[in-house]
Amino acid sequence: TGSVQEIKWAGTNLKLSDRLIIQYSRTGGATWFRIAQDVPALSLSYSWHVDNYPTTQGKVKILLQGHREITDQSDANFTVQRTPYITLHRPNGGEVFTIGQYINIHWSRQNPGGNTVDIDYSTDNGTTWIRIATQAPDTGWYGWNVPGPATTTAKVRIRYHETPSVTDTSEAVFTIVSP
Repeated sequence: TGSVQEIKWAGTNLKLSDRLIIQYSRTGGATWFRIAQDVPALSLSYSWHVDNYPTTQGKVKILLQGHREITDQSDANFTVQRTPYITLHRPNGGEVFTIGQYINIHWSRQNPGGNTVDIDYSTDNGTTWIRIATQAPDTGWYGWNVPGPATTTAKVRIRYHETPSVTDTSEAVFTIVSP
């Protein structure tokens, strides 16, 4: 699902009875499809639920219903990007690792907006965090030498370095045992 964006317009001589058709193009205006109709012209804005289909050639066009020759469209193309996410796959809870063991932390992602991640771990179920890596390459995996101390309440957290609000944490705790 995409975001909600306000489409805004201004007009002269608009009447209370005037209604608009709003169209959207992903092809810079080569093709159009309708996203709304019967929009009150005097509302001067429309909340558009943008789809999650990426394009660099987005345009919006507004037409006056009954007088489609009265129209306007975006002056330039705009970009629609997929909503970014990152999903931690391992460790995601329930695993048992030994201090000194090498494991791969695994994740998947979409539209990072950058190309590095910060990785942290916790031994107290996420109350406090200890840095594993800063600006590690966003390759989908990171080799980790599991440290001590032994704990039954460990978690890992990963986030985009450039946009730390895009983050994921182990769904449940995992265990670190002494060798």
